[in-house]
Amino acid sequence: SQRCMGYKDSRAMHSAMIMGTVIIGFLLLSVHLAGALGRAVIPGLAVGDMAMPSLILELLPPFWAGVFIAGPLAAIMSTVDSMLLLASAAIIKDLYVQYVLKGDSSRMPLQRIKRFSLGCTAAIGAVVFMAALEPPDLLVWINLFAFGGLEATFLWPLLLGLYWRKANAAGALSSILVGVICFFALSVLKPSMYGIHAIVPSTLAALLAFLLGNRLGTSRSA
Repeated sequence: SQRCMGYKDSRAMHSAMIMGTVIIGFLLLSVHLAGALGRAVIPGLAVGDMAMPSLILELLPPFWAGVFIAGPLAAIMSTVDSMLLLASAAIIKDLYVQYVLKGDSSRMPLQRIKRFSLGCTAAIGAVVFMAALEPPDLLVWINLFAFGGLEATFLWPLLLGLYWRKANAAGALSSILVGVICFFALSVLKPSMYGIHAIVPSTLAALLAFLLGNRLGTSRSA
């Protein structure tokens, strides 16, 4: 949805939807097949996450192996530092300034903002570092947890907020709160759901919360 705001017109957006689906589909299929078939080439893989680096080192010359390993590492570093900055900015601008300073950022001196930003970034980075000391066997579980939480939290506020004229803030906030609480509770407590992932009941609960909250709020649409 954020990328769609950068297109110059609807024709460019529709073309990008087709091209993006084909390109990303090809890349994902290739990477998943390489990971799945990696054990046939290197039977001694102890951890599935080592399939791609091991294949690169096994099949490519040293120079190109370094290039292909440096590329993903650079992308990972870029994503991590962007997320750190985004989390720090969200805490300071969206929470502290809006709710503590009542939206008046002039009450917070520039030096204090710098110190506060540095402290938030360091604290979040320390938490991530401690969690990385004992990573799971497959990093895909972290991705599933992260993207599952994002879907349960923002799917209905984004979708219904864009395409339903009667949607309002009460419904969106209700969906966000119920979605994130339900997903965290089901992911941590792990009740028996007969093989159903936590994202399914969390998404349904978030939709129900949006509809109920929407009835209690008021819509700005005519």
